[in-house]
Amino acid sequence: MVREFKMPDVGEGLAEAEILKWYVAPGDTVTDGQVVCEVETAKAAVELPIPFTGTVGELFFPEGTTVAVGTPIITVATAGETTRPLAAVPEQADEAPPQGRQPVLVGYGVAESSTTRRARKGTPVSVVGGINGGVVRPLAKPPVRKLAKDLGVDLATVRPSGPDGIVTREDVHAACAPEQEANAVVAPAPLVSSDIPDTGLSDARETRIAVRGVRKVTAQAMVDSAFTAPHVTEFVTLDVTRTMKLVAELKLDREFEGLRVNPLLLIAKAVLVAVRRNPAVNSAWDEANQEIVRKHYVNLGIAAA
Repeated sequence: MVREFKMPDVGEGLAEAEILKWYVAPGDTVTDGQVVCEVETAKAAVELPIPFTGTVGELFFPEGTTVAVGTPIITVATAGETTRPLAAVPEQADEAPPQGRQPVLVGYGVAESSTTRRARKGTPVSVVGGINGGVVRPLAKPPVRKLAKDLGVDLATVRPSGPDGIVTREDVHAACAPEQEANAVVAPAPLVSSDIPDTGLSDARETRIAVRGVRKVTAQAMVDSAFTAPHVTEFVTLDVTRTMKLVAELKLDREFEGLRVNPLLLIAKAVLVAVRRNPAVNSAWDEANQEIVRKHYVNLGIAAA
C-alpha cells in the first residue's frame, strides 16, 4: 500500500514549517526511522525521520516551501508493492488514535512488523547525520547545521574536529574565517558615505533577504523590544593616549589642512570601518515585506548635546 507522511507538529503547537532540504528522492528505498528531510519551524530546525519502510513515491513540495502541519509531504510504497500514483489507492478510514500518551510527531508510533530500534541520543549517525541513498552526509548536530546555513558554509567542505568526525561550531566559524578576512581587506571606508552613487533604492544600494522561521520570529521580537523594553546607556572609560597622539599628528599633516581634526573624526572613521567589516550591523527590518534590508552604503549621523 501507499502511505502518506504528513508534516508533523514537533510538539511546540506551531501551525507550519518550512522544508529546508530533502535527503531522499522518488524511487529511493527508506527504512523506518531514516531521516528524509530537514524542516524549520519558528523555533528550531529539526530533521524528520520517516515512520515507514518502503520505496519513496512522490515529494509533494520542493525545498523552501512552507507547509501547514498535517499536510502530506511524501508518499512511501510499503509491503513490497510498487510505487503508484496516490489517486490509484482507495481511500481508507483514519486509524484510531492510540490510547494513552500521544506521540510528539503526528503519524509516529510503533511501525507494523518492525523490530528495528532507533539509536539512542548521542549516537553520531542517528543524531547528526549518516549515509542516505549512497550519499555521505557530514556529521553535525542540528544547531551546527543551522549555523552553517546562516553563514553560507557547505558542511561537506568543513574539516571536522569533534569526536567521531563531528563538525563543531568552531569548525564552521573556522571555515568561513578566510572569507571574512578577505572581505575585511578592502579599500578604506569613506568618511561620510560609500562610493556607490546615490541613485535611489536599487540592487546596487541594498540587498533584501526574505525571512522565515526562526529569523522571522527573532526579527519581530527585536522590533517589539524597541518599544517595550527599557533602553540602557553604558559608560566605558578608555585609555585614548594613542588616539590623542594621532590627532596631534594629523593636525600637522598638510592633507588635513583646513579641516577640524579631533577625536570625534577618528571615532567616525572607526565606526565606518567596523560597519564595512560587519555589514549585518548596517541593516533594517522591512515589516511590510518581512525582509531584512542590508545596505551597501553608510549614512552616518552624529547627535551632540
